This record gives sequence, structure tokens and C-alpha cells, in this order.
Amino acid sequence: MVVGFVALNLIPNISNNTINENLAGAGGGIHCDESSPVINNNTITGNYATYFGGGIYCIEYSPTISNNTINENFANNRGGGIYCVYNSHAEAVNNILWANIATEGNEIYLDGSSSVTITYSDIQDTLWPGESNIDADPYFCFSDTAYYWLTENSPCVEARCDSLGNPDSTVNIGAFGIGCEEHLDISDRNIVLPYSFTLSQNYPNPFNPTTTISFAIEHPQFVTLKVYDLLGREIRTLIDGDRQAGQHTVPFDASNLSSGMYFYHLQAGDMAESKRMVLLK
Repeated sequence: MVVGFVALNLIPNISNNTINENLAGAGGGIHCDESSPVINNNTITGNYATYFGGGIYCIEYSPTISNNTINENFANNRGGGIYCVYNSHAEAVNNILWANIATEGNEIYLDGSSSVTITYSDIQDTLWPGESNIDADPYFCFSDTAYYWLTENSPCVEARCDSLGNPDSTVNIGAFGIGCEEHLDISDRNIVLPYSFTLSQNYPNPFNPTTTISFAIEHPQFVTLKVYDLLGREIRTLIDGDRQAGQHTVPFDASNLSSGMYFYHLQAGDMAESKRMVLLK
């Protein structure tokens, strides 16, 4: 996890960072308060705001937001990806805003006094006015492992053109480049390896009301798999017993729970890992 940023009365340059799985009241990833930062070439993913701005929160002034991948952030109120209010006028170019979630304004929320000028960007569910913007699945290579490189057939690659529709390799949408081959691990090359301790991202995520959690263990042992809320209170015990070596899948039904972010924690011997999941009803 990389700690989020707070910018106050400054013009900071926030570049080349992974800002992941942070929690704040406003601005889960980056909180800009009366400042105009340059936010460039970052992956801002999996952050949570209990009120506003899961990914980026802006109040007054005018940030520049370029070449960022802003993905799977969550705000319990407004602005899952970007939240701009009170005369904020952001310039945004070459960004991907995808799979962010909020009660209002999944990808971007603006009040009546604010604006965002967006170009060459991929924004889910909204064909935002501006030069060469698209609304299409970006086709990340391995989003569950934070490799947000684009596949060769990504529509973000096809959108790499100038205003006349001519190919322009200098236009890059998102924080990473194109091509998955260099990120393939040994198992992707069809070489069978012994199982190792692995906790996968639940699927689907976000979910309503059911999802599946997968994990692997390398030898028979006692395993616990539990679900917690944001306050650390145990919500459900899914596994509490011995399991054989290998791959396991566990269904989780959250029909009786409220929308929000939850965490699931796997303990197997001396190994432990936790991941977040978002219930959206």
C-alpha cells in the first residue's frame, strides 16, 4: 500500500507513483485543498473515501491531471474517481477513469461552480465532451495484479491519434504503455508449478450480492477465511478448518449487508493476506 497525498496551498508535482488501497474521509488517493498540483503518470487504484473523492478530491484552484490510470476507487457519497467542487477547474488529458464507484458520479463529480476540461481520455459510462475522448473497456493486461498495461487490441491504443484521426504515437492514454508479454510470469507460459500461497481478488468486484473468493495453499493445513468491515469488525467466517493443498474457491453472499467496502483475510499457517472488495446494491 502506498500512502495517499494531501496538497494544501502548494503547487506540488505528484508523479510516477502507485497510490493504492488508502482510506480517507475525502480524497482516498489524493486530497487537493486550495492547491493546483500537477498529477502525472500515477496509478490511483483501490482507494476509499467515506464521503467524497475516492481517487482524487479537489476543492478550489486548478489541478493538472495527465496520464493517470484512475481505477476501482470508491466513494461512499460522491466522486468515485475525481471530485471537484468550489470553483475547481481541472485540466485532464490522457487519463483512464474506469470501474470507479460512488453514490453519485462514479467517474467524475462536479458541482455547479466547477469544470473539468478533458481530452484524449477513456471515461466509463460517459462520452465526455472534448477532443478524442472514448468510453470503452481499456483492456488491462493483469488488473488483478496492478499491471495496468494495455493489451495490443485496447481501444485506448486505437485512440492514440490526433484531432484529425491520424496515428500519433506520442499520445499515451493511462499511466502505462502497451503490451502484456513482458509481464507474463512462468505460469502464464504453461509451465506447471507446485501450488504456493495465493489469495486472488474476488470476482466479480464490485458485486451484488454474491461473489467468489479464490485461494491456493501449497500443503494441507488449517485455514481461516474471514470477512471484516471498515472498522475491523468480523462480519463472517467463511472457512475455519483443515484444507488440502491446491486451489480453492469460496462463495460469499452479502444479501444482508449494506453497500460499502469490506475486507477478506486469509490465514494459512504462518502465511496471511487480506484484500478489499466492494458491495454495491
